[in-house]
Amino acid sequence: MPIELVGGVLSAPVSGDDLPERRARNFTPDPRAREVLPEHIAWQAALDEADGYDRALVHLYSAWADPALVGAWAAAATSRIGITVAHRPGVTEPTVAARQFATLDRLSGGRAGVHIVIGSSDEDVRRDGDRLGKRDRYRRAGEYLEVFTRALLSDEPFDHEGEFYRVEDAWTGFRPAASPRPPISVGGSSPEAKELAARHADVYAGTYPTAGAAAAVVAEVDALAAAHGRRLGYWKQFFVHAADTDREAREDAAELRARAHAVVARTPVDVLAASAQFARARERELASERDLRAAGAAYVDRVFDGLLVGSVERVAEEIDAYRRAGVETLHVVGLIESEDDRRVRRRLVEEVRRQAV
Repeated sequence: MPIELVGGVLSAPVSGDDLPERRARNFTPDPRAREVLPEHIAWQAALDEADGYDRALVHLYSAWADPALVGAWAAAATSRIGITVAHRPGVTEPTVAARQFATLDRLSGGRAGVHIVIGSSDEDVRRDGDRLGKRDRYRRAGEYLEVFTRALLSDEPFDHEGEFYRVEDAWTGFRPAASPRPPISVGGSSPEAKELAARHADVYAGTYPTAGAAAAVVAEVDALAAAHGRRLGYWKQFFVHAADTDREAREDAAELRARAHAVVARTPVDVLAASAQFARARERELASERDLRAAGAAYVDRVFDGLLVGSVERVAEEIDAYRRAGVETLHVVGLIESEDDRRVRRRLVEEVRRQAV
């Protein structure tokens, strides 16, 4: 099957006093709040399109810009690339969300997509008024997607009465441009996530630490989907740091790791505690400054330990191993802070495509 390369759009760039600090901040915990800069959204979406990506993911957090509106702005700045918007069931009614995404799909000429995020942090979903625990959020998501999908596909009004949702005479009033509807992806590694994807998604975005693990998950979820008479695609996110040679990539990654540790060490503890990645830390009672500093350092190390580091050709080979294991949607995240970063990323996109032929 052909691959699909996914990039990403944020509403604002990382902060930093100079280029080395901005590059390093890409590997530190995200801020809880993020600015909204229209010119950056348009620039990053256009960059992904020019560099050969097929689709861009618009990210989601409770104090970040509305991803559907960011997605619409990104779509207006581009002409080819698909725009997939992260979306939390439970915060919006499914019929309202269906109209929203159908509208985005019509305005973008059939380029919209929906990435379902259940939310790993109970604290962050409560910020938007969602009081259900994670297991119940998955259960509700199944009914949500049933109503959401029906609203996208229905040519006439319908009623629905279930455990979580009751609608009467519901109708979007128009169909999306994509046929039969915008693609739906579901992320998560739990059994509930796999079952939700098997029942309702077109693509499952799982966690695969190795290509061998990916092949096993593909086989497992294929079996779950087959039980519902369905077939899925598979998505993996790759954090990469490539260069012209292996040595250059390793040396630059080591320098970036040291700078990222220095950034975390001087970040005010209240800012660190409020970061997107540490909403869960407070749920795990990591509230002291010492614990949060240690968690911040551990986060940086986990990010760098999980990076694919090497020459463009070597990194592309490692990504291609997952393609051969059945993962066709390749979400490749690399630095874009400098012109050299962007040059290497373009080379990597070209090499990933070349190896997939």
